[in-house]
Amino acid sequence: MSHILKLPPDQQARRGVRRLYDGFFGALHWFMTSTTFTATIAKTSAAAAVAASANTALTTTAAVQRLAQLYESLSPELLPQLAQCYASGARFKDPFNDLQGAPAIVRVFEHMFAAMEQPVDLLMCNYVYEHVVDNTHHTVSYKSILPQDRVFSWDEIGRFPPSQNILMHTVIYRTQILRDSGLELPKHTFYVDNVFVYQPLPLCQRLYYMDIDLYRYFIGRDDQSVNESVMVKRVDQQLRVTKIMIDAVDLYALPESQKKLRAYMFNYLSMMMAISSVFLTMDGRPEAFEKKTELWQYLKNHDERVYNKCRHSVAGACNLP
Repeated sequence: MSHILKLPPDQQARRGVRRLYDGFFGALHWFMTSTTFTATIAKTSAAAAVAASANTALTTTAAVQRLAQLYESLSPELLPQLAQCYASGARFKDPFNDLQGAPAIVRVFEHMFAAMEQPVDLLMCNYVYEHVVDNTHHTVSYKSILPQDRVFSWDEIGRFPPSQNILMHTVIYRTQILRDSGLELPKHTFYVDNVFVYQPLPLCQRLYYMDIDLYRYFIGRDDQSVNESVMVKRVDQQLRVTKIMIDAVDLYALPESQKKLRAYMFNYLSMMMAISSVFLTMDGRPEAFEKKTELWQYLKNHDERVYNKCRHSVAGACNLP
């Protein structure tokens, strides 16, 4: 539509909630209804605790329904109720991942309502690697790379080391950005999160970074998709995802205002080429070497400039004979 309909403030709030974060909290709803989920109602006072002990505790289904209803009508005035729906360590958990922290989620909403008149296109937060083998953890933070607690653009970002790339655990996109990007993830395919955090980036103009640990990623299990032996077996899916990324964005068509984004996206694509080349080399079979040659030729046919740049990067060094 070519015009903007002016809505009353309360309707703007609801509309803003759904535009900004319906993708993110749709994922949370999936976690709550499709995986192991425990909802704990916070006891806000001693009297409430006594009353709770005298009554039947909320079932998991009732707690989920209560939370879903709150999300549907969420406003700044209702944020205290959101905080009361969980214990401080509330978690949304599946076999491999763990999204933790009611206070962090409430803070996201507080910022969202404050910035609703000019919504951001991409919100980024930290994430935590939880290593299940030795019970250690490592936080991936972006505070040395991105401005904090204000809107910024790509020309203000720093350099991303390979250990601090923008991953799925980092991002919350405005839903319209995903629609406008034409993003279509292939079905029954692993590693598609790489496409998710790559293809929509050029459409993101208003960025925001919050220095909070919003997502926890459990890693180290033998059956995980990122386990080395599993990746060798699924290398064809890695190749499929890499080719989608090659086709998704014309890096040299990005404007001068996004030259830092271009550099970042090139490095990310180069990393994908390196990963594919390494695991095809580890496979060792003649057909694997043929696939590696075909992948590099695919990149060259798509854009010889990107191909030449990759050949002089770490990815080129990984393209072993």
